[in-house]
Amino acid sequence: VRVLARTVAVIHHAADKGPPPNELQPWHVLHAERLIWKHAQESFYRRELQALEHGRPIPGDSPLARLAPALDHGLMRSRGRLKNADIPEAAKYPVIIPARHPAVIALLRDLHEFNGHCGYRQTIAEAWERYWIVGVTVAAKKIVRGCVTCRRRDAQPAQQRMADLPPDRVATGRAAFTNVGVDYFGPILVKVGRRNEKRYGCLFTCLQT
Repeated sequence: VRVLARTVAVIHHAADKGPPPNELQPWHVLHAERLIWKHAQESFYRRELQALEHGRPIPGDSPLARLAPALDHGLMRSRGRLKNADIPEAAKYPVIIPARHPAVIALLRDLHEFNGHCGYRQTIAEAWERYWIVGVTVAAKKIVRGCVTCRRRDAQPAQQRMADLPPDRVATGRAAFTNVGVDYFGPILVKVGRRNEKRYGCLFTCLQT
C-alpha cells in the first residue's frame, strides 16, 4: 500500500509540476488502498460492477446477491443493517473483496502477524472491521496453517515409540512366576507408638500373568 501511495503522490505532484512530497499524506494511502481494492473487484466481480454502474440489480446467481452491494466512489460495499450503529462507516458498509486475490491474501497475512500471530478466527474478526472478504474462512485457515512462526510455536514434541516386549513377557506354556520382576522401594516412615520407623517394600510380579 505504501509503495503504491508513494507512486500516487509522485504522479499527483508531477501533474502540478511540483516536487514530490517528502512524507505521505493520509489521502495518498487511502487512495492507494482504493485502487488496490478496485482492481480486486474488477478482476473477480466485473459482471456485478457493470450491473451496478448501469443501475441494474446484480445477477441472481452471483455470490454477492445476499450482500446487496452498492457502489461508493467506484467500490462495492455491503449494505447491512448497521446504519444506526455507533461504529465507523467502514464497519457499517465494508468493502467487498475476494479472498483469492493476492492483495487480499497479503492483507490477511498482515493482520495475522500484526495481531501476534493470532488464530484464524481472530484474523477474520480483525478483517471484518473494514472488509467483507468472500471466502475468508478457507483463506484465513490456509494462512495460519502455512505460517512458519505458528508451526514452530504450536509444534508437538516427538513421541518415542516403545520397544517390543521381551520374550519373558510374552512366552506361553510356562507356570506362574517362572519369570519374575522385582520392585524394591522405600523407606516409608511409619508411626509406631511415639516414634517413626522406616519400612521398605518389595514387590514380586509374574511377568506373564
